Amino acid sequence: MHWPLIPSWCTSFPEYQTSNARSEDMHDKASFKHLLGQRHCVIAVDGFYEWKGKGKDKVPYHFSMADGSMMMYAGLWDYNTKLEAPVLSCTIITREPNQIIGEIHDRMPVILTPGQVKIWLDRELPYSERAKVLQPIENSALIRRVVGKSVNGAGNKSGDWFDAKDEDGTCLF
Repeated sequence: MHWPLIPSWCTSFPEYQTSNARSEDMHDKASFKHLLGQRHCVIAVDGFYEWKGKGKDKVPYHFSMADGSMMMYAGLWDYNTKLEAPVLSCTIITREPNQIIGEIHDRMPVILTPGQVKIWLDRELPYSERAKVLQPIENSALIRRVVGKSVNGAGNKSGDWFDAKDEDGTCLF
């Protein structure tokens, strides 16, 4: 699936941002509102990175599920047949962060629990019921750890950035 979203009505790749749909205003945006209640999806990832600070003082953090499971992001998908080749694409729904992410970044993906995944994907439920799952996940469900700055090197395939420790020598927040 292509990311970011290419709305079905576009005749070219969008020149505006469609990688994230803000939960607060996606119902007002032409790129997303026609998908609500119709084309929900879940995007599985093993974690994500955010950086805190600026310049040389920038510190990378990795977020993952405390129980080791995959993160399940709430998303929307669309199918575009107006381009040269048809494209199935998606967007990640974001929102204001919980505390553990909010200390690092001002937004977070909507991360669903297994029970919330069932609700988000249940086409029998009205959208108003499905939208209730678009809440921040509990802080205790996540692990945040400082990682090495080599994570930002596109050519680095070693994974050595996970060897970094936070200020007190632990990897758990």
